[in-house]
Amino acid sequence: MIPLAFIPGIFWIAVKLAAVMAASYFINKLLSKANKSDAAGLDEFSMPSPQIGRHFPVIFGTPPRDAGLFLLWYGDLYVYDKEDDDVHLCYYYYYSQHYGVCHAGVSGVVQIWYGDVCMWPTFDDPTDYAADAQTAATVGGRGPFYLWGGDKGEGGYSGVTDICYGGSAQAQNSYLAGQLGAGNIGNFRGIVTLVMRNNYWGNSPYPKTVSVMTRANTLLTDGSAQWYAARAAIDTHSLNPAHILRQCLTDTIWGDGRSTALMGDSFQTVADDLYAESFGLNYRYYPSPGGLADFIDQVLLTIDGYIYEDHGTGKFEMGLCRGDYVVGDLDAFDESDFVIERFERPSPGDVPSRITLTYRDRSWPDQRPHAIYDDIALQARQGDKVIEEEIDMPGICSATLANTVVNRLGRAYSKMAAKLRLKCKQTMRGVHWGSVFAISYDDPDLSITQMAVRVVRINYGTIRDNTIEMDVVEDVYATSESVFGSPPSTQWTAPDQTSGQVKYDKVTVTAAFTAALSYELYSVSSPSVSPSASVSASPSSSVSASASEGTPSASISASPSGSISASVSSSASASPSTSVSSSAS
Repeated sequence: MIPLAFIPGIFWIAVKLAAVMAASYFINKLLSKANKSDAAGLDEFSMPSPQIGRHFPVIFGTPPRDAGLFLLWYGDLYVYDKEDDDVHLCYYYYYSQHYGVCHAGVSGVVQIWYGDVCMWPTFDDPTDYAADAQTAATVGGRGPFYLWGGDKGEGGYSGVTDICYGGSAQAQNSYLAGQLGAGNIGNFRGIVTLVMRNNYWGNSPYPKTVSVMTRANTLLTDGSAQWYAARAAIDTHSLNPAHILRQCLTDTIWGDGRSTALMGDSFQTVADDLYAESFGLNYRYYPSPGGLADFIDQVLLTIDGYIYEDHGTGKFEMGLCRGDYVVGDLDAFDESDFVIERFERPSPGDVPSRITLTYRDRSWPDQRPHAIYDDIALQARQGDKVIEEEIDMPGICSATLANTVVNRLGRAYSKMAAKLRLKCKQTMRGVHWGSVFAISYDDPDLSITQMAVRVVRINYGTIRDNTIEMDVVEDVYATSESVFGSPPSTQWTAPDQTSGQVKYDKVTVTAAFTAALSYELYSVSSPSVSPSASVSASPSSSVSASASEGTPSASISASPSGSISASVSSSASASPSTSVSSSAS
């Protein structure tokens, strides 16, 4: 129990503390107002710059999310001064943005990201995807609002977004019309756009990047239904490569504009095969002059396929390089139809023994996962030098498919298939790019009994010269069935071992101090005669050289005074012995 005498003292202490706290509060409030900065204006926000001349991309399947959106307009700024007991904490910034995404024809916008966080359809869940054809995306709740530290950090995000798919009957967006005037904007048909209506973007004038993920596997660019819809979508997200290639050839907005009547029945056959293989691809293709051919080549390389024009029907046909044949059933040609101009087979030291294939992750576009194929046996033959080849295939977004493709490539390299260049007669005019046929070749230098080859390049010639020239490779699916004839007998002839006559003897005399280091002796023409020589130094001053019958030999002696002596004898000569003497000073 506190004595009564102490109560007045405690009371006055409490009063003083309260006064100090009140004074501190008012001082902090005054300081807060004194240090309060002005809110940022629209011209102070860091926004994406317009990209003049850049085309809207075309979407195939569900490629990785795109952070390169086209900012078409931003405005309608509202600033809220966030205070706590009249003390300024931060500014909340609300404003609108209008983004262009891609060409029309997408099935749906399936994710919206702000910074590195998935905001919609499920906050912070990159594995969830919205259903197709959603027209509004709403982000709310405490989690997104306080995502980056709330009032004491960079705030967060919340709001509503209109998703406009750019169909041929699309009307004006009501919000944009109210902000800019109905007479000042179009309907934005033909492109997919996002209208982000006065959303909360945090408390900083440096907003994070908006990115979206789109899916396109049920519609064409003009909004009509995708061709052969039953085989278009693969694993929900991806698009059948046969559909991609057909659309590249027939699309009249960004493609080659060919008539659909020129597409042969083989496109449907290939679509069935790729669907059975679960071979779906995902691309974001930016149209550009000359870029379509490169894009088509990229798709064909990924699926190991080919497209050619049938000279008989004028239609485009498509095929896949697969082992779906029997060598005995193939069209066969021999030396009466062609001449082999070149035959090459790579050596183990030239073949990659490690293949690294880079593909894509849908949710994290900056990452580059990879699949690796190692040929252990080939690496053992190469010793310490492992030959590696890196291949980038941006259309693959599946680890399973990446491993399938890299193993296919690795097995093809390990076959070390032969490469041939053929000059052909018109009997082979029915052959086209990608054709597989059997050849035999009876030639003294190269005897081929049976080999399946595939065309990788063909030139049908001209009116003046109708010779067909083509490059073919031994087909990797049938290398085990290649048969070669017996090699020709050797043309090596044993050399004549009979001793011949010595035609001449020659001794070159040099200064004494170099005599022991250099001399020339040319005295025997027969391969069986091998002159031997010995050099010694002695204090003599005379020089002599001789040749006589007997075993070939030569000797040279040199003295410091500058005299040299040399002698040569040969059993291959019937001439009398000869001696030469000379002095050098």
